[in-house]
This record gives sequence, C-alpha cells and structure tokens, in this order.
Amino acid sequence: MPDPAKSYNPEQYFTHEQARYLSERQRQLGPERMMELLAEWKAVEASLRIAFEQGSEPADLRMQPLGRKAHALKDTFLGNNDAFTLDFEQMQANALQHLLAVDPAEGKIMAYTQQVMFAHQN
Repeated sequence: MPDPAKSYNPEQYFTHEQARYLSERQRQLGPERMMELLAEWKAVEASLRIAFEQGSEPADLRMQPLGRKAHALKDTFLGNNDAFTLDFEQMQANALQHLLAVDPAEGKIMAYTQQVMFAHQN
C-alpha cells in the first residue's frame, strides 16, 4: 500500500492564487497563533478519532462541542473569504476521495470529521 503521507500533496488542489491567499492568511495570524491553531486542531482531531472508534453518531448532540470547535478553527484559519472557503471545501472533497483510495481507514475518519462538522454548523 502506498504511503499516504508521500502520495498526498495538498498543493495539487490549490491554484497559485489560493496558495498565496493561504500564505497571506498565515502571515496575518502569525506563527504563534498558527501553532495554537494547530495544537487545538490536533486535540479536536484526537477527540473525533476516539468518538469515531467508539461508534458515536456524527449528529449526536454530545458531538456538538467538537463540531463547533472544528468549525471555529477552520473559520479562523481560512479567514473571512467566502470564495476561498468554497474552494477549500471542494479541495477537502477531492482530498477525501484521494485519502479513501490510498488509506481507507484514515479516509473514513476524515469523512466522519466532515460529517460531525456539517451536523453541528453554527
């Protein structure tokens, strides 16, 4: 089986303009805030993985805090750019299909994460 870390390249989903936007957004947030966001995301991701492994339904109200936190982190990272957010969501859909092909177990967790976020949008 191919190593997903080596075969997955998120840059393949971004245009030059989108990559520039992300770079500028990271600059706006600053390195400290980016590190905080990453740490917060890793904690949410770990909790979502546990919930997935325990069979929690994405729409379960107990999942609401995680879904909302994941949304808040994504919104903070992406900024207030509706066009880019739509592009990012399309990129996520493409990345999910790729991940399901190269690492179905991780793809299922990514799909679960997206389902939780969708079920608990603000």
